[in-house]
Amino acid sequence: MRAQPRVGFELPGGYAQYFLTRAAQLHPLPDHLPLDAATLLEPMAVVLHGLARLNATHSDSALVVGDGPIGLLHRAGAPRARGATLALVGGRQQKLALAQTFGAAQTFTYRMPLADLQAALNAVAPEGFALAVEASGKVSGFDLALNQMAKYSELLLFGDYGPAHASVPLLHLIHREVRITASNCGTGAWDAAVEFFGHHVEQDGARSAAREMSRMITHRFSPRRFMEALDAAERRRDEAVKVLLDWTAL
Repeated sequence: MRAQPRVGFELPGGYAQYFLTRAAQLHPLPDHLPLDAATLLEPMAVVLHGLARLNATHSDSALVVGDGPIGLLHRAGAPRARGATLALVGGRQQKLALAQTFGAAQTFTYRMPLADLQAALNAVAPEGFALAVEASGKVSGFDLALNQMAKYSELLLFGDYGPAHASVPLLHLIHREVRITASNCGTGAWDAAVEFFGHHVEQDGARSAAREMSRMITHRFSPRRFMEALDAAERRRDEAVKVLLDWTAL
């Protein structure tokens, strides 16, 4: 089945001076959903699209490699991973702290010696992890996740690896019967992302998903400071996680 053209990819996106889109591609937001939290619906849709492609629910243990927005959202909002004992591996203290506030049981830095990191992960899941999400975009992250897989587990790949190639130990995959699934977009999951945010705003009040997601917005800039905002996002300056252009500041 041929995918529908996506706004911002095959069709002109939000930075175009003018653009047209199909009405079916518009997703009304609940009135009570804060607009700043709504800017995180796209990565949430990416997460939900990927999780929907998995074969099982993985309620016992999960490993996330990568502390960017995609990695963080797997603990903050992904229903299928919520029941799992989750460990997250990242590189920046502010992001690891966010993962802990989102409920990650254990966080580790990849700056640890590899043997120490593997030993720490083995202590969390001695039989290996039922689910691993590789969201770092690094071959080393893929290798780490692959080596921590349990029997009959699933590995979900998200990162942008560029031209990189990985050496896969085929017998390791076969003996543990690991299923590898790759995901690249939020196609078909936008309504689910809006529903998730809206539902938890209504049900949980101050502990809403929208409020939790908003913690990921670490930097806010007026559109007049666009280049400064872009620099902060590209260079992860000042521990930037998610950078927001605030059009109400004009």
